Amino acid sequence: MEFLDRLIIENYVQNNGLFVSNIFFSIGLSVILGLVILFVHRKNTTNMVYEPQINFSLLFLTIIMTFVMIVIGSNLALSLGLIGALSIIRFRTAIKNTIDISFIFWAIATGLALGSFNYFLAIFEVVVISIVIIIASKFFLINKKDNEYVVVLHLDESIKDTKSIDRIFENMTKKYEVKSYIKLEKHYEYSVFIRFKDDKNVSQIMHELQLTEKVNDISILYPNTNLYI
Repeated sequence: MEFLDRLIIENYVQNNGLFVSNIFFSIGLSVILGLVILFVHRKNTTNMVYEPQINFSLLFLTIIMTFVMIVIGSNLALSLGLIGALSIIRFRTAIKNTIDISFIFWAIATGLALGSFNYFLAIFEVVVISIVIIIASKFFLINKKDNEYVVVLHLDESIKDTKSIDRIFENMTKKYEVKSYIKLEKHYEYSVFIRFKDDKNVSQIMHELQLTEKVNDISILYPNTNLYI
């Protein structure tokens, strides 16, 4: 153990008083805090389709950044070398959800704190940010409400007005807002944003719309998809 302590201190990090126990503690804590970040992201993600690659990358990123900071320490040459090494990396996967970017920066910040042995700061920021995210999600500041949808209707070109359709929306929703009314080649496209009443759901409004004359096709979309109106 003394040999490893001396090797690490002399060749990798410049921090005085660094021992193998500090490194093991930092890495172990990075796994624990990385799992906390992973769990918070999994429970509060706004993605319609769960992507485990992004979720687990938060854990790996926390551990990797801890290692990187331990290796760099206060060594200026190593830090400049790291910048040069990272500059050749090209990321081809686009991150569509801006909240996911925030989680990535959170994992990086946690790894930096642990790698510089600021344990209290790392634990404190993980606890504070977790509480903020959970509160924000609970009060719908992050996640959209489950009862909000976009309804896209294809109406027969012989239709004269949408009063019967609007009446269904009035009876079954707390709020509805017409987004577009477009004349296509052989039909009209009628798009409406709706927020269901507490006792109504998708199947009920789908059934009511199917019984309405001049309605040919019905699509009900969750707003947080890649289909935009």
